[in-house]
Amino acid sequence: MSIFKIHHITRYFYDFPVTESANEIRLYPKNDELQKLKEQNIEITGNPEILTYDDFLGNKVGAFTVPGVHKEMVINSTILVETKEVPKFVCSLSKEKCDEAIRKAKSDFRMYEFLLQEPFHYEEEANLVLNELNITQSHPVDAVKILNEYVYKNFKYNSELTTVNTTTDEVWRLKGGVCQDFANVLVLLLRLYGLPSRYVSGYICPNKSGLRGDGATHAWAEAWIPEYGWIGLDPTNNCTVNDKYVRLCTGRKFSDCTPVKGTYKGNSGQSLEVIVSVGYEDGSVLEDVMRQAVPWQSVAPVEKSTYELDLLLQMQQQQQ
Repeated sequence: MSIFKIHHITRYFYDFPVTESANEIRLYPKNDELQKLKEQNIEITGNPEILTYDDFLGNKVGAFTVPGVHKEMVINSTILVETKEVPKFVCSLSKEKCDEAIRKAKSDFRMYEFLLQEPFHYEEEANLVLNELNITQSHPVDAVKILNEYVYKNFKYNSELTTVNTTTDEVWRLKGGVCQDFANVLVLLLRLYGLPSRYVSGYICPNKSGLRGDGATHAWAEAWIPEYGWIGLDPTNNCTVNDKYVRLCTGRKFSDCTPVKGTYKGNSGQSLEVIVSVGYEDGSVLEDVMRQAVPWQSVAPVEKSTYELDLLLQMQQQQQ
């Protein structure tokens, strides 16, 4: 068991004053058998009231509006979260019984969203990869590890290779990207294999854990295995998720897990800065943690009265 303190600051800067900034935030850690939110404090410019609700995928969402004129909006979230040891990844069912359980699960409406396959130009090529890996003959517990390792070995980590608008088609062709790209590719392969799978956003704690993406925002995938449940798979680091991972949000794809999105009124461009610091509850490593502060390229002024902001697309390109 570990208790982590995570400080996540998001700053929007506008070229000219804007008004009526209406936003949604998905910055609330999961509360379940593997992690418990002990404390959270969220401060926002103008101190607006935050209305919360659960979306249809089970994520807690906060909604707020900053109505007055402003040239900056800051969202400051501090959390204290306790993580527990992840159970050993095993399944006592035979491959045949496991496959049968997966077929039954596919008729469960709760799994339907996590089986949908979006149009993918290289689906035939991806299916050839599955055949070459011969995972149809493997137990699902082994198959998900094989696919996780395949993405890790065949896709190069390169933060300059992809952009916020890069599609999974392009990532497959480029054979590289960052953790959000790797998670999307793994989810695609898992679904082609026939397993319910989903995208996860969160953090790796603390900094200097030796994993790529530690001390910052991160993304990985989860696959559903009979008897075991959802297993976290990190293709960026070729490992299964452990108690150093803190989950914020789960969805069909990364756009379901946007930490901040919204609209504002005003003919103005904007820039973004994200700062994430991670440490233990007692502050023992807080002086050494990574402070991720990367200004985003200004967006040209828009002609429409509203401009949609999608922080996830922007911030996850900063992931290390």
